[in-house]
Amino acid sequence: MVFGKTTPAKLREVTGQSKATMFRNLARLYDAGILKKEEVKDVDDQRYNLHYYISKNLMDYTKGLYSKKLAGYAESIGKEKLIQEWMNAVEALPYLLHQQASQLILLKAQRSSSNKSVRCDVVSKLLIFRLGDISQVGDLQKGLESIAKSIDSEQEGLKRDWKEPLANPVAVSISVVALNPKGLPSESGTIIEIKKC
Repeated sequence: MVFGKTTPAKLREVTGQSKATMFRNLARLYDAGILKKEEVKDVDDQRYNLHYYISKNLMDYTKGLYSKKLAGYAESIGKEKLIQEWMNAVEALPYLLHQQASQLILLKAQRSSSNKSVRCDVVSKLLIFRLGDISQVGDLQKGLESIAKSIDSEQEGLKRDWKEPLANPVAVSISVVALNPKGLPSESGTIIEIKKC
């Protein structure tokens, strides 16, 4: 999503994954319809002739990774443990995506500053953590969703060509955990409810 259309060899350089792991992961993403691929003919080195790129906006998928209906179905067929494992994976996903995107943005800045131009890229990272007592968590979530919607609205009018890299990539990750929340809207994001009775 950051680099646009790229090759397995370049992705291996960025991620440090082995050749076998990279091709296995690319094959899974391709089979799931998340990636597309195309062969480029005019390339001297054959390792760089196959290019992959994102076919869909992955962020749209993160808005519906969990539902009460899914949890209810898992419970009805005796797979509560499976749904718990899935919820743990869903919870870790935004953190992992944010971490990977941050590393790729730093790498993108490093690559562009190594060019012969005089330009100097500045990478900013803002980390905020608060722990407090909030009576109306729904109000807090509405404020955070407003921020998310303002970011989304910046993208709405743009038709993204997934083959092209992002010019000014930004990664935002927000996580809120609350005990006994009241009136949480679920218009955007993934709401996971864990009942401990």
